[in-house]
Amino acid sequence: MEVRSILFNFYFSFLFCSGCFIYATILVLQFCNYFNQTIPQFSNQLYTLNLDVFSFQLDGVSISLIWLTSFICLLCLFYNYNAVGFSYAKYNFLLIVIELILICCFVVKNLLSFYVLFEAVLIPMFLLIGLGSRGRKIHANYYFFFFTFASSILLLLGVVFLYYLTGSLNFETFEVLNVSFLNRQLIFYVFFFGFAAKIPLLPLHIWLPEAHVEAPTIGSVILAAILLKLGAYGMYRVVFPFCDFALLQHAKLVVIPLLILSTTLPALAATRQIDLKKIVAYSSVVHMSFSLLGLFSQQGFGVQGFLFLLISHGLISAAMFFCVGMLYDRFHTRNVVYYGGLVQFMPLFSIFYFLIIFSNMSFPGTCNFIGEFAVLYASFDSFGVISFLVIMFGLFATVLFCLILLYKVIFYQVSNFLTCNLRDLNFIEFIILSLLTCYILLFGIMPNLLLSFFIL
Repeated sequence: MEVRSILFNFYFSFLFCSGCFIYATILVLQFCNYFNQTIPQFSNQLYTLNLDVFSFQLDGVSISLIWLTSFICLLCLFYNYNAVGFSYAKYNFLLIVIELILICCFVVKNLLSFYVLFEAVLIPMFLLIGLGSRGRKIHANYYFFFFTFASSILLLLGVVFLYYLTGSLNFETFEVLNVSFLNRQLIFYVFFFGFAAKIPLLPLHIWLPEAHVEAPTIGSVILAAILLKLGAYGMYRVVFPFCDFALLQHAKLVVIPLLILSTTLPALAATRQIDLKKIVAYSSVVHMSFSLLGLFSQQGFGVQGFLFLLISHGLISAAMFFCVGMLYDRFHTRNVVYYGGLVQFMPLFSIFYFLIIFSNMSFPGTCNFIGEFAVLYASFDSFGVISFLVIMFGLFATVLFCLILLYKVIFYQVSNFLTCNLRDLNFIEFIILSLLTCYILLFGIMPNLLLSFFIL
């Protein structure tokens, strides 16, 4: 009976995740007019409290993030089966709940609905981090709870204040709200710092490396590839519409220096880490902070670069955490000191690892290069030469720790600690990394496939 229930859990999870991915792919094809149809615009008010609480809509940004969510969750399901077998059915349940809530987050057009779903996804994520097997998981969960709870209170105050001023919480009304400059300023900063803890930005980032280290592999993948994008999506939907020219000129004194510091300091910190997951976690902070520079540049190509980086970083960060998880499954350590010379024993893994690390460095021909080039150009045009040079220094530090990762793991001398489990990728691991690498290279070589979703 137990075996039947476990099999039922796995097959049900597979049908759900694959069904979501197929439907997301259909939406993508519809948006691209493959079926000579226009994108459906949903505005189905199931229940109304003068807030249009349950109204939905789809646009290119929503569809691309739904596709990313369904794709990553499907890969996590396969990795979960490959790594821990059928015995961890609870992972599959939490994975389904997280995917369902995230998809709803990306289709609602009301701020109250978005806030409720935004906070609801933290509950299964909290449980998923708690399923980790390391000793500091309670410490990491406390960090995760404290920072997210504090930012949640700030966001709730912003929602209440915004409704008190305007009487509307629909996303499409934010750009035309008639409120004073002081109130607009207050709303901007409340929501900015509320979402900053979710992305996260310096100095609200310290929970992220702890959560990544203690979470299982699929928890780290979902956290980096999708959950961080939820905070950036909130910036795009809520904060950015309030950011007119006058407000941005005032906010530049606070927001832009904070984003530049969040791009440079975590990159320098990553060069001093020895835990593979912490290095990748700091890399996520760098790239997410850098992408926001494009959003607040107030230039069309900068905003497109920001949206492009959301998808590209989702693919690359997922691939990096999958690689770290595959190494940990074999050698049961993430200490970079114990690795070296894997190219001699795991050539197939080394090829994928090499391509993924170069993608994280934004090498030309990979998807990160397109988004970062657009953001850099917009930053130079909007923030001046000095800010541009500091940003370039942060990107140079990113290249530095990526080269350290590459050299110490696969090109360094063979480690004496790697005496067992020197097996290359199995079939499921090969499929996971192949799919991620194909999309990383595809969007880098043919960026219009993705840029067509971000017509502003």
